[in-house]
Amino acid sequence: MSLLTYAIAEASEGTKAELFPVSFSPLANSAWQRLADNVASLKNLTPFPAHVLRRRWQQGYATIAVARGEVVAYISCQPILFRATRQKLSEKLGIGGESLPDINVYEFLTGWTHPAWRRKNISLQLRRQLMARLCNTNHFCISVTVGMGASPVSAKLGWQVVPWSEVPYVSSMIGGPATNRAGGEPSGWQVFGHKPYEKHTPPIQGADQEWEEYCYFWVSNPPLAVELDRKLAAMMGGDLPCWRDIWQTEIRRMLIDAGWLPVIFQE
Repeated sequence: MSLLTYAIAEASEGTKAELFPVSFSPLANSAWQRLADNVASLKNLTPFPAHVLRRRWQQGYATIAVARGEVVAYISCQPILFRATRQKLSEKLGIGGESLPDINVYEFLTGWTHPAWRRKNISLQLRRQLMARLCNTNHFCISVTVGMGASPVSAKLGWQVVPWSEVPYVSSMIGGPATNRAGGEPSGWQVFGHKPYEKHTPPIQGADQEWEEYCYFWVSNPPLAVELDRKLAAMMGGDLPCWRDIWQTEIRRMLIDAGWLPVIFQE
């Protein structure tokens, strides 16, 4: 799988930047560490170690823009429901793999742009490149934003806010209340103080206070997400607690080991 790496054509202040693909020698470890430090400095982003951010790019699950040997923009995702997790579910449920819905789900994760390069359409362009690689007729992408976050970018991509409870089997793959787990301290991105948003229409742009109260579930293809949710519900006989328990005890650890973190709500 080719690495999604782009250079930026210089743009004057206030104009959109143009990206063009480049063949690329590896960045220095220090450049990846600076990226990790920049991500960790923002309260609305989940911190990840430098090696995790780099590995996503090497695996084809991240796209970057570079300038003068530095990562100046980074967009990444993690496969959530895919071949490996379907196989594990098949083993746990004692069913053939053909009984599981053949729909892949990817969660968009870290998205960061250097302040000097913001408002130049770079993040949007990188996301489109990554989506072009991943999303087809039976694949869709999801994303979680806390407060405003990257919500405007998701909206420009044509994604829609879906109430968490409308697709509970799908949404519980990536998040849930802190008490909805198999004991111990919650391992994940704790968004305490932000309620799951349960409407289809997000707050009006500019309503900063209302935006900041919630955690939003964005979906690139809502009809496909609803279809997957219904198929999972039928497969589980409508037993949502059982699905959540299996996902959290059997699947979540696989994803965490791969450098992913679930969203943890306050009960």
